[in-house]
Amino acid sequence: MSFLNDWRARELPAAVSGITATEVIVGASNKLTDITPVLKIANLAKLDLTKLTKLEVSGQVRLNMLEVLHVEDVPKWTDFSNLSSSSLEELELFTKADSLSFLSQLPGLKKLYFWDVKDGDMEPVLAHPSLREVYFEPHKKHYSQGGRAQCACERQASEREEEVYGPVIDALVVTGAWWSAVR
Repeated sequence: MSFLNDWRARELPAAVSGITATEVIVGASNKLTDITPVLKIANLAKLDLTKLTKLEVSGQVRLNMLEVLHVEDVPKWTDFSNLSSSSLEELELFTKADSLSFLSQLPGLKKLYFWDVKDGDMEPVLAHPSLREVYFEPHKKHYSQGGRAQCACERQASEREEEVYGPVIDALVVTGAWWSAVR
């Protein structure tokens, strides 16, 4: 595991891409604007981006080996439509997201945590074929599908609903302030 905390420069040196760690934590920097070298680490399986107030992510972000991505308090990265990965299994968005429409670009995703989704559209969550666990803050009145999603979470889905609506989440578990929806 490598820690790149309290970074005092705007960019990380290119040498960071040569790190052999499979887990990297980048955090607590009010100057860092670019993490491109981290995204080039060959065997990176888990990436934790926390409290990066100036970080802006633009261009395509392909995470070929990454299994877990944790994004927390990264206020300038709200558009995740540039994110794609066939290996990502767990996504933790403890920051604001403009939309969840990008979930279709993460075919292997099994677990999703999210804090706040600006457009409120929950259809990408309900339609995702491999998503099994969803944890989210339930007190958002602007979320679409709210009633349907919560009802679907409270019981086993019938075959008819699966034919009409596609895969739905089967169980709802309350864990503290978070709702856990499990297929």
